Amino acid sequence: MIFNLFNIPRDKILLTHLLDFFKSAPRLYEIRLQDSTPDDLDAPPERIVFLPHLKKLETIAKNPNPFLLEHLSIPFGALVVLKFTLWKYSQIGPQVPGTLYNLHNLSHITAVKISVGLSYRAIQLNGPSGELYTCGELNPGATVHYAKATELLQFLNQFDTSRCHQLGITWYRFIQGTLTPITKLIQTGSDRMEVAGPGGGR
Repeated sequence: MIFNLFNIPRDKILLTHLLDFFKSAPRLYEIRLQDSTPDDLDAPPERIVFLPHLKKLETIAKNPNPFLLEHLSIPFGALVVLKFTLWKYSQIGPQVPGTLYNLHNLSHITAVKISVGLSYRAIQLNGPSGELYTCGELNPGATVHYAKATELLQFLNQFDTSRCHQLGITWYRFIQGTLTPITKLIQTGSDRMEVAGPGGGR
């Protein structure tokens, strides 16, 4: 069963309404919410809705918040996609729940990929347990800001990356007037670092 919800004003949707529906449809395997995520806190913090058959959850929001994820039990093997708008130069990624115990798809992360462009930032975490993909696109009125490595790593500190053995970083720079992707692949447990220049990348 697939559920799509588009362009519902935040003052017209309650978190409890969504949770009640999800509870009544436990066989949902794909959920997509576009500009339809509630920003209220009308559900008790201890309420968790289980979605045992979920394969993919995607949210697209101008102002993302962690409220929905705080109340969903994401199963092992699921993909969570969070797309959002970058409104300020210091923003790295969307807010995620302060406690990740109900996000079982992030219990075993073995690879992290970071991509930083002039108008977007994307971070992907995956492993045997599942995957999280976040992508923020810069608002046209926002100031372009080149993210520092420390800022990206601070975002990653929210997750358990103790089992991670691969880190891929792609950023863009002008080389002879051409915007060119530069990729580094770092694997722990070895002394090998692969750097792909113009035309390269992984």
